[in-house]
Amino acid sequence: MSSPNSPLEPTLLREYYFSPEIFGQEKERIFFGQWMCVGREEEVPNPGDYLLLDVVGESVILVRTREGKLAAHYNVCRHRGSQLVLGVDPKPRRWAEKATGDKPTFGPSGSFTSGIKCPYHSWTYELSGALRTAPFLDEGSGFRKDQLPLYPVEVDVWGGFVFLRLGTAHSGGKSPESLASQLGGAVDRIKRYPLAELRIARRIGYEVEANWKVILENYNECYHCGGVHPELCKVVPAFKQKGGMDLDWDRGVPHREGAWTFTMSGTTNRKPFAGLNEDEQTAAQG
Repeated sequence: MSSPNSPLEPTLLREYYFSPEIFGQEKERIFFGQWMCVGREEEVPNPGDYLLLDVVGESVILVRTREGKLAAHYNVCRHRGSQLVLGVDPKPRRWAEKATGDKPTFGPSGSFTSGIKCPYHSWTYELSGALRTAPFLDEGSGFRKDQLPLYPVEVDVWGGFVFLRLGTAHSGGKSPESLASQLGGAVDRIKRYPLAELRIARRIGYEVEANWKVILENYNECYHCGGVHPELCKVVPAFKQKGGMDLDWDRGVPHREGAWTFTMSGTTNRKPFAGLNEDEQTAAQG
């Protein structure tokens, strides 16, 4: 929604929400060049621990190396293209509590003991991605192990959150954007929050049957808040005023008097993080 002094922005044509061809172009031109959050550092605490991830339809292995660093590789052997970790994961990560009452698991999908071994022809790679052994193949005649590492995926960490970037082929000749640059002002706005010290307590996962642009359009405006989220607006009245326009996200959006949390009561008996300023302790941050 635009302000009352400017025209409304038109909705995209139908095919931009339903066309597989357009979505394929969006993956190539947008998602493959963007940093995407895929998890937390503490989920792979030890050397050899890995997460098997689906990132924009690409199978990726995120692993803790022997040196304690994080590395990410496409889940495909350089020989015949077999998946290194098969789709039936030995320790699948549960994204949400089940109706049966099972508690969600946090941590690695599995752990490599000596290296990443292909189940097809037993080519074995270091956790860093370098090819270590290829049975019955000697170097020479065009075969060199140092020229056949796993295809890498870029990794960076901010505040304990792990981000991956699949590629920059469609950057238009520009230098690829750093994670810090992509995060922009968010880094400074929440610098007093101890994000790196936090740990996962619960994960709730769900799929939204909608095109990704619909989700972003809904999240990036509060025009619907007054009618759809009365409980939220009871705690933060500004969300329903003027259709959710003119919200000061840099400083924070004030809660109602006597409220300071996103709970039904608006309060809590827990102490705020040490080091937060007054606005951060009492206003909704975004």
